[in-house]
Amino acid sequence: MKRIVFNDSLLQSQFDDIGYVKIPFLDEAEVEELLSFYHHNESGLGGGYHSSMFSKSSDFRVKTHRQISKIIKDKVARVLDKHKIVICTYLVKDPGNMSRVGLHCDWSLTDESQYQSIILWIPLCDVHHDNGAMYMLDGSHRDTNSIRGEGIEVPYDKIPDEFVLQNMTLVPVKKGDAVIFDLSVLHCSFPNETLHPRIAFNVGLIPEEAPSLHYYIDEQTAQGKYDIYKAEGDFYFKNTIGIRPPQSAYLESKDFRFDGLSPQELMEKYTKENV
Repeated sequence: MKRIVFNDSLLQSQFDDIGYVKIPFLDEAEVEELLSFYHHNESGLGGGYHSSMFSKSSDFRVKTHRQISKIIKDKVARVLDKHKIVICTYLVKDPGNMSRVGLHCDWSLTDESQYQSIILWIPLCDVHHDNGAMYMLDGSHRDTNSIRGEGIEVPYDKIPDEFVLQNMTLVPVKKGDAVIFDLSVLHCSFPNETLHPRIAFNVGLIPEEAPSLHYYIDEQTAQGKYDIYKAEGDFYFKNTIGIRPPQSAYLESKDFRFDGLSPQELMEKYTKENV
């Protein structure tokens, strides 16, 4: 049995059941401070959907992580049971069709056979369907694959929109509120159809005692394998997504086996009339 995530047993129960919770988190002044920081620092990214994690600027990634961490660290400690922050990033949906995010699970941050990878996601404006609120597949953290990472194929992004709209939960969120979810929960969001960018940020977290890991596949990875890198300390600041991490961080290579439901199996199980 995996260790508890929340200090509050009611939040833990909901989290175990559907894979996520929504709670109040930031006050108005904290929201404004994080918005101001975003608008006054250049990421080098723009258009569609973009995450500061993918910025070519290591300096921007470091500053973003430190600024967000400073504001949320004490609050995290009050809500979560002894978790550490791995990486903080802005997530922006500019207006237009290119801001769609398909159905997926986020990358594993640790060994999920022993621990849970957690995301704390907070919008800095009110979010709803029209500007890119998330749709979550309740309970899907029990049925998706446990090895997810850079270059590892996402098998669920071809599931049709009709399934999402009919069987998944739209999670509208007020600015400053947090959605905290297991990274293996299937989720997606539709394009931002408003005139204003949807600015949010997320924080990757794992238990204090868990190793921070980065799973990776590219053309240099042996067939049928995936590579594991130690992702402690400044790993996500020194290394740019899309470039193989340095050998000094390499731990080992393991056989890759997809251990989740297939897209067809998942749709059959989670069609509401079957749930």
